[in-house]
Amino acid sequence: MRVSTQQQSGVGRLEFWESEHTRPKEFGVSDAARRLVRERFEATFAETMAHPFLPLEVVRRRQLERVCELVDVAFDIPVYRDKYQAAGFRRGDVRNWDDFSRLPVITKTELIEAFPDGCLNPAMDRGGMFPTRSSGSSGQTLLIRVDLDAIVTDSVQGVRQFALQSGAELRPAGPAHPRLHRSVVV
Repeated sequence: MRVSTQQQSGVGRLEFWESEHTRPKEFGVSDAARRLVRERFEATFAETMAHPFLPLEVVRRRQLERVCELVDVAFDIPVYRDKYQAAGFRRGDVRNWDDFSRLPVITKTELIEAFPDGCLNPAMDRGGMFPTRSSGSSGQTLLIRVDLDAIVTDSVQGVRQFALQSGAELRPAGPAHPRLHRSVVV
C-alpha cells in the first residue's frame, strides 16, 4: 500500500533536513517489492554472514574485483567519466590497488552540481529506484537514488554488523519467513 507524503508526515510539513526537491513523493512497498526483498535476503544471507570469516586473501581479492567493477560502471556516469578521463583513465584501467589509488576523488560538491542527469547512470530505471539522502554532516544533504537490491544488501550487511558487535548468532527462521532467530553466543 502506498501512502502519500502528506499522509505520512501530516499536512505536508517538511522536516528540517528536507526540501521539496529531495522529499519522496510516495511511501510504501508493493507486494512485488516484498517478494523481491525476501528472495534477495534468502539468497545472500548465509554468504554475507560468512564473509568476515573468509581467509584474508579471499576477502582482499573479492574487494578488488568489486572495486574494479564499480569503477568500470562509473564510466557510464558523466561526472565520474569526465573526471576519470581528464586524469587519463579509461574503462578497464584499474586492475590493482595502485591503479585505484591514482583515481581522482569525486567530491560531494561535484555530485550536487552534476545532479540529476550528470550523476546518474542512464542505464538505470529511475522509476524503479528509491530516494534516500546522505546525512548532511557536511552541511548539505545529497539526494541519492538506490534500487531495491542495494537496499536489501545494505540491510543484510546491517544485520551482519549487529551480529558481529552484539555477539548474537543470527540465522533465517526459514525460507517462507525471513525473520531472524537470536541466540546469545556464550
